Amino acid sequence: MLHPSSDSARTSIERAGGMAPQIFHQGNPIDLTEAWRGDIEAESSKKSKESLREESYPVEASAIQQENIHLKKDAIYIREIQPTISAWICSAKLGVTDSLYKEITDKNEKDISSFIKSLALKLNPSMNQNQQAEGLIEELTSPESSNNLKEFAHLLWCVNSIFIASFKKADEHYINEQLSVQAWLLNLVEESGKGESVSMQAQDAEESLINLLRKALASRYSAPIYSIYRNLDTVLPNGVVCPSQLLMTETVINILASYYKSQNMNKWKSLFQQDKDFLEALRRSKGWNSGPSQILRPTTEIENEESINFFPWNERIPDGSMIGTRNQRTVFFGIRGDFDTEGRVMLIKRPREKRNTSVIDFQLKQKWFLSEHPDKLWALISSIETYYGNFIREPLNPLLHPPDFEPMATQLTIWRFQNPENLQRYPVKYDYKYVRNKFNRDLQRMLGLIWKIHSRLLESFGYELNGNVILEEQQGLTKEFFRLLTLSNIPESNKLYPQTPILQNSIDLQRKIIEALEMDGETVIYKIKKRVHRITRKEIAMSKVAVEVMLIYYWRINTPKWLQIFQDEEGFVLNLAQLATRLISKKSFERIKEKHYKMIGQIRILPWKNYLIEADERSVNIKRSFYLYRTSKSIFAKVDFK
Repeated sequence: MLHPSSDSARTSIERAGGMAPQIFHQGNPIDLTEAWRGDIEAESSKKSKESLREESYPVEASAIQQENIHLKKDAIYIREIQPTISAWICSAKLGVTDSLYKEITDKNEKDISSFIKSLALKLNPSMNQNQQAEGLIEELTSPESSNNLKEFAHLLWCVNSIFIASFKKADEHYINEQLSVQAWLLNLVEESGKGESVSMQAQDAEESLINLLRKALASRYSAPIYSIYRNLDTVLPNGVVCPSQLLMTETVINILASYYKSQNMNKWKSLFQQDKDFLEALRRSKGWNSGPSQILRPTTEIENEESINFFPWNERIPDGSMIGTRNQRTVFFGIRGDFDTEGRVMLIKRPREKRNTSVIDFQLKQKWFLSEHPDKLWALISSIETYYGNFIREPLNPLLHPPDFEPMATQLTIWRFQNPENLQRYPVKYDYKYVRNKFNRDLQRMLGLIWKIHSRLLESFGYELNGNVILEEQQGLTKEFFRLLTLSNIPESNKLYPQTPILQNSIDLQRKIIEALEMDGETVIYKIKKRVHRITRKEIAMSKVAVEVMLIYYWRINTPKWLQIFQDEEGFVLNLAQLATRLISKKSFERIKEKHYKMIGQIRILPWKNYLIEADERSVNIKRSFYLYRTSKSIFAKVDFK
């Protein structure tokens, strides 16, 4: 296949458009948590690291040509990639450079969008003029849409950018190569769909590159399993990744390896003695704006002027070039000190039974929190119910007040006490009428509590508490509470390549909600220092449930954004606790608002369902704004036992 120019590459990508696929059933969502955990545990049990390099000898040109004849474009060349390496390479997208951000969101946005649409069409060859299906294809590239196909296209662009940037190259060669990878993959998918793939004839379909791509695109997000640290001396992680992202990264690595190897075996062999050396090159790359000492550099055997000859990749190596005549036993990407991901990629410890769910009974990890009584956290958050109206500009005060929840409370009360299944599962132990009336009142209070906590969280995203965006998020959260309490099924989405995680243990949350609502528990447990406010056991239970509902709502609606901003349950909950401390102290609130709210507002976090990719600088602003609690040892100073 000839290496196309940028124009011909664009033409190849655009040629796939024009027809929409039938709406198809994507099958059961793939949950990868357990599979990856098995790999992790196997990896950690090894007593010594496997060497990434084995003894190899130069390959003669004739042998290379012979190998090229039988090359399988659809083959998976790099297997058993260590999850820690995939996690590190995946970090290339978790805070991109300014130039890469502009390419993805502006300069080359049309190229990437065209590729996404074309790939969706080629992966689903049953086409017709179904108007709804055509709309679903268009939605994949919408700025508001967060989906696995867009995630894949952006990750492919980012990782390929890392590899190409390792060489001295002309700008036009860089863009051409990016577009050529896209065109090559589209052609490969089309051949696979027609049954013409060479490897599909020679190997099991389960082992094909296209099958790996389909599996990655069908995977669902789940709890993160690795934290990524840019620098070894950093206390706070710069990002987290989940199994779906690891599989996506493994797919990208193999697609790039297959492309570069099949398009020019001579250049591939001049760089890499073995296929897995390509993985090592990516591992040692910039990754995430690493320091100069970590930047991958070509060997000093090659003159800097000659490194540009690698691109366009499909062009032959010039006669007499040192690139073609160098001793191939020498590693091309010279090793300037070892670069190890150990310490930069850390396993997130999570009990096996809690790996797929968001839970409220998590364990605090920060060392200065461990000595505190765990309910202090919830006592602090519950104080937002009392102080939620503090320090708001007068014109906005009416917007803070929750709406009338009486109609919804009445509907849910009828559901609770007139449903035989509910009465059997949660029997009324004493005065039926009293319990029913109390349930209705406390239900309205809980809905109001959720609204109040949520209003100040939305404000911390850099928004004034007015407008349709705020109202839509509040209404969405209220509906989520209704769904979780009644165990209503989430309507099956027709969206292509969704990322929605698999939620489990909904019945446990229903039980917690009902127990909190029907609890007597008026005993005062905590007080806020220098305030008359007291916190009861029931208020703590209701706060736990309110936060869990919020947590599930944000996690379910846009999991990738959740991982970027909060990272884990502790990050979300402790951020609310920090928010509660600000509402008690006007000085603290005004200082934080002036320093962080406007800055974080530039990222436009809302609507929450919208896709988010950020340049590194603004990603740092997210950490500065939402991770304040991680450097505050006095977060519980205002809470004391009665």
